Amino acid sequence: MWDDAIAQINNQSGFTTLLFGLGPGAIKVLDNDYLYSVANYGFLGLVTNIIIYIVLFYQFKKESSLNFSLLGKLYIVFSFILGLQFETLNGWNFPILIMFYAGIAIALRKNHTSTSTRLYQN
Repeated sequence: MWDDAIAQINNQSGFTTLLFGLGPGAIKVLDNDYLYSVANYGFLGLVTNIIIYIVLFYQFKKESSLNFSLLGKLYIVFSFILGLQFETLNGWNFPILIMFYAGIAIALRKNHTSTSTRLYQN
């Protein structure tokens, strides 16, 4: 699969192909998040993929609950590493869990902030 994807990218070589990829859905399944991003969306897609991991990691780092923060950060690191072998952000299951955990982290932080603000005002 990987050799086929690299061959398709090389056959369409050019700056725009490297920058923007072959187009969404050009390669359906690749089992490597990073190569999938480069093949379908180019290096801009790869950078976007990595930025998503960084932003989510930072969201969990700001979490006040140490256990939840650690769980989220470990999940992000685990997904980042597993992206070499299968689709984490581009698949079906991992993005749902990552966004679920990130949503809980944001809600907990907002709840903590609003509680702190109310206590400060009283």
